[in-house]
Amino acid sequence: MAKIAETKLYFKREKIVQPSSEIGLQVSVSELKKSGDKLLDFPDYEAIKENGGIKAPVMAGSNVAWDKETSAMVAKLTGYPQVDMVTLPGEDVQTLLLSVVPLLNVTWNKMSCKLTIHPALGGAESLIGKNIRDILTEEGIIFGIKEDVLLEAQSIIDDGCKDFNEFVVAEGLAPGEGIDARLEFHIEIGPIAGEIMKDGTIDFRERKIMVPVSRNDHIATMHPAQPGEPGRNIYGDEVDPIGGAEIKVKASQDSFFDESTGEIRATENGILSVVRDKEIRVCANQVINGDVDYELGNLDSMSCIAIKGNIQPGFKVKAAGDIEIGGSVMSSYVESLANVVIKGGITGKKSRVSAEGDADIHFIEMGRLDVGENIVIRKQAYYSRLTAGGNIFFESGAKLVGEYLVAGGSVNLGEVGSENSDAAILCAGIDYERLKEHWRLKKELSDQHDALIQWIQRYGGNKRSKKIRGMEAEISNTKLKLLQLNLIPGTGKYSLGGGEDMVIGSTEEDYNERGGIAIDKVSIKVHGKIFAGTTIMIGNRSIKLDKNLLKREFKLSADCKRIIATPLLRR
Repeated sequence: MAKIAETKLYFKREKIVQPSSEIGLQVSVSELKKSGDKLLDFPDYEAIKENGGIKAPVMAGSNVAWDKETSAMVAKLTGYPQVDMVTLPGEDVQTLLLSVVPLLNVTWNKMSCKLTIHPALGGAESLIGKNIRDILTEEGIIFGIKEDVLLEAQSIIDDGCKDFNEFVVAEGLAPGEGIDARLEFHIEIGPIAGEIMKDGTIDFRERKIMVPVSRNDHIATMHPAQPGEPGRNIYGDEVDPIGGAEIKVKASQDSFFDESTGEIRATENGILSVVRDKEIRVCANQVINGDVDYELGNLDSMSCIAIKGNIQPGFKVKAAGDIEIGGSVMSSYVESLANVVIKGGITGKKSRVSAEGDADIHFIEMGRLDVGENIVIRKQAYYSRLTAGGNIFFESGAKLVGEYLVAGGSVNLGEVGSENSDAAILCAGIDYERLKEHWRLKKELSDQHDALIQWIQRYGGNKRSKKIRGMEAEISNTKLKLLQLNLIPGTGKYSLGGGEDMVIGSTEEDYNERGGIAIDKVSIKVHGKIFAGTTIMIGNRSIKLDKNLLKREFKLSADCKRIIATPLLRR
């Protein structure tokens, strides 16, 4: 049997009777360690590894990391080391899990800081003799400090840190809520399918399309934003106000936007198209009474198009305005610079439908649907690929089987998967282009690992080899890209959440955290059954379900570090 190199801990810990316990409950207490301090290593490993020796099983928990230079585990922040022995699935031995309870726990949005005080151990590092204000200043926490709480916490420290205590010592100033710019429509455009109502329910009435307007009709008025007051986080940084976002109104085709009055008017008779609630088009109307087939040929129009029949395999339809299809899209291509309504469905692997606005369809089977705003599915999506810049809504009872859907906003579904189908991937609060980059990087990393193994097997070598060091450097940078790639729409491309090093070739602007969506408000709601194996992704977090669930809402935890599933309550 191989010799095992045991761990050495570089911090004092012992069991004490918790002072506040009335029954003499014993708890484990550790000394205070600073960020970067060594917590654990294997001092005997070098001596036994030549004879096949192995390291005792250890796992890095929260707020600790392996130091590449020393192969030791170090603290990523100042706090109290915590040791747990766990048994991992499929293992029959216990693994040491080492983590650090933060001294200062700052919320994900940097708006609050909690101070944690643990009992002091004799002869060990602790808070005794330290000034909390100095600690906050060293960490850059300068705003919203709660003076009365600070005095109470300091008195407990000066009294010897005899018990466990937690204090919220700083809170930022929340930003004021503004009012977003909006378009007030003076022509009845009907409901937008999938619109979320004030009570949280979803309006699935059929979208009104092909709305006629006359020359000089007052279509809408743009009301400017009313910005809220900016806030300030505990580091003194300004926090953007909530809401108060401006919109860039675009009037094209036969419409005109008067910026001085905010009025949008039709300049000719035509059909109105509204894209993303901020782009207005007035187009002529083209009606096709039958199918798009060999008799008619492909369509490429600057008008709105109403097709009463089907689009036969191999044909293409493009329009600057709305497209309404009475039948189905069968292994064909449809592109609208506005919105698409398909009364039938989309069928065939070669079918692709795209729209800059919304898409409202009956069903899709083995096709692809890409839109700039919202998608509404009324019956089912079967082994298809759906991407939306906004939200994706499945009408009550509608089912998703296989492949994936990706929404920049939230997702509302009926049932997901079946007993014998391939598992689906559900993504919310995610930029699709970045998700494709994420998938590409995963493949690239796998290919790089394979190439390194093949090189070593073919030519041999060691870690001092220039070729091997070069290949390992490429692997390291790809890993960093994968860890730091930020999938949340509107933010910088990368986030330092995957380590403090920056990706080679990146800039500070690539790490800009401002401008992103409110990821804590994004969710995936499943009103029926969701089968095991389904992958759930929200922002930069993901989970794979290990069992079937019924009626669940998936969203991020309060600190936005994990996905949680809660029962979906009926309204």
